[in-house]
Amino acid sequence: MKETMMIKKIFILHHTHVDFGYTDSREKVIGDFRHMIDRANDLVEQSSSRHTTEQFRWIHEVSWPVLDYLRNKPRERQEQLLEQIRQGRQELTALYVNPTDLFDDESLQISIDYACDLAKEHRLPLTTAMFSDCPGLPWSVVDLLGERGVKYLSAAPDFIMSYPLEVERPFYWEGPKGHRLLTWFTEWRHFWYAEGLFALKLHEDPAEAITRLNDYVKQIEAEGYRWNGLAIHVAIDNEGPRPELMDFVARYNGVNSDREVCMATNTEFFEYMEKHHAAEFPVYKAAWPDWWANGNGSAAYETSCSRRAKASLKRSEMMAKQLGQTIDPNLLRDIRENIFQYDEHTFGHSTSVTNPWSTMARLQWAQKRTFALNGLEKAIRLEIELYQKLHPAKNDPESKAQETAAPFPDMENDHFRVDYDATTGQVRNIYDKVNRFNLFDPKTEWSVAELIHEKVKNGSREAMYDAGLGVTNIESKRPRPEFVRNVGHNAAKENMIKIVPGIKFNSLITSGKLPGVRFSREIRLFHMEHRIDVVLYLDKQIDTDYESLYLG
Repeated sequence: MKETMMIKKIFILHHTHVDFGYTDSREKVIGDFRHMIDRANDLVEQSSSRHTTEQFRWIHEVSWPVLDYLRNKPRERQEQLLEQIRQGRQELTALYVNPTDLFDDESLQISIDYACDLAKEHRLPLTTAMFSDCPGLPWSVVDLLGERGVKYLSAAPDFIMSYPLEVERPFYWEGPKGHRLLTWFTEWRHFWYAEGLFALKLHEDPAEAITRLNDYVKQIEAEGYRWNGLAIHVAIDNEGPRPELMDFVARYNGVNSDREVCMATNTEFFEYMEKHHAAEFPVYKAAWPDWWANGNGSAAYETSCSRRAKASLKRSEMMAKQLGQTIDPNLLRDIRENIFQYDEHTFGHSTSVTNPWSTMARLQWAQKRTFALNGLEKAIRLEIELYQKLHPAKNDPESKAQETAAPFPDMENDHFRVDYDATTGQVRNIYDKVNRFNLFDPKTEWSVAELIHEKVKNGSREAMYDAGLGVTNIESKRPRPEFVRNVGHNAAKENMIKIVPGIKFNSLITSGKLPGVRFSREIRLFHMEHRIDVVLYLDKQIDTDYESLYLG
């Protein structure tokens, strides 16, 4: 193993974490973003005469605030921002917002292209993508970015509920198609993107900050950090530029001759690291899933609206192509904007867990869910309009399915046989008659398509989260709460069961209850296709304690 190198250069990466509605109303936060860019423009200009290392730098974590600024600010301010990005004194990055796994491939491509198109139009450098406050990113993003000339990924993953990512940083992250991004991620012990503020406190008393930074450097060098360069993120949710960082840099460099600190962009940091160490960084070809889906899962109906809107939009685009018609690009942009704003990572005000009925928590959620509802409503209207053009209305008589009371022990056709318990509704097995094998292992704990309700026994925040945030003991990173589980179909209860024959498929429908939940599960067995669908309908009471619903 290579001997540990002394860290010779520290790059301060200064930005805000874009967290719509987390700290205040959405309108207030958007206004703050515009003011931040004004302030960053001014600080960049005002610091031009300072030493190069001290000159102010501002990074745009995602492209949304830049695009919003260019739509809403005077021409002079727009040109000032664009010119500073061209000069490398501010930095445009490639992702539109911080995404969740609700972003499908098309959404990722289109949203990334917003920054790419802006860069092409105005001759702006675009080499880096960033994400913050999410535990991971869809693997396909690596290739999508690589195909568009983006080379670097600067990440601040949220490790509040999990063990940290235990790989050496930086590393090359290789996508399924072979593209690579040189990837850096923040220190798990130091509040991820706020490491320069909460842990190192670089914005406070310079003498004490210098000591803290030097102690940290000694610590990670002793632990085996082996590169000449080090990046420190300085950011917090929806807060603006901190000019005092320039004075810290000046003070630090004035008393340290063996190491230099500088205000920098991501690109400056990554280019330095590649220049000195490119051939030595490890390569990982693996998924980095965003398992933290609390928000998506806490809003099942709205999440379904977002997914249905995306599916509807795809159908509309296919029908428009058949009609030889072009969909209004402004309407498309509007529908997608609603979808993107729902799918991005902020699923609650800062008080949504500690005080879920507060005015701000309810306001943020009202604004958030409106995006899903509006996106679906506009997408469906467009789809209906195009469908009516493609398929003029006909007065066909409606056919109604006839319900048949169970029991008959099986649902069966030429493709599958579904074995179920006529008392509980448990599906014991699904046998594929075409390929001649059982689709499920009868020895598994859960029956097929079983609904499982899980709740933390004591229901507290501390039971689920690393409440200490910046702790240094890795074993405290994942609390181990006690869970209470109930299943929807078991021998202790009887459920309503019926079979509904239909023209396209027959359905096995079971209805029952779980704590705070009424459910209906429909298993559809298609007549003319080698296909089975499982559809769940839930009527759920609001519960602010930690709970989950799973489909086994």
